[in-house]
Amino acid sequence: RAHHAPPPPPQQAQPMSHEESEIRAKISALELEVELSQKKADQMHNVLDTTKEHYTQLERKYDQANALLRNYQTHVEQLKEKDEHYANLVTSLKTRIDELEERLEEMAARKGELRDLRQKLDDEFGPAIKGE
Repeated sequence: RAHHAPPPPPQQAQPMSHEESEIRAKISALELEVELSQKKADQMHNVLDTTKEHYTQLERKYDQANALLRNYQTHVEQLKEKDEHYANLVTSLKTRIDELEERLEEMAARKGELRDLRQKLDDEFGPAIKGE
């Protein structure tokens, strides 16, 4: 009956144990690699979130700057229109002043002519009118 008992295979137990320890070491190394990869992925996710927030802030600032620029351009356009309007007004007023000065000169010349005519009338017909 001693033949019926299975003999323990000591040579097979050691290679299995060695193989098992190699597998366990590989599994541990892979688990560590997965853990490190997960940490790296988490870090990258945090960087991505921070970058997204920064991008959103920059986009908001860009929109504000664009709005300010549009307002500034509108304001500059309005100033140009006012400047053009005032330039036209000044030109119109200068023309009117020139016309009025010309009329004043004409009137002064006529006044002088009238004075001269009165003087001539007085000189020529004054004695006759006064009864002389």
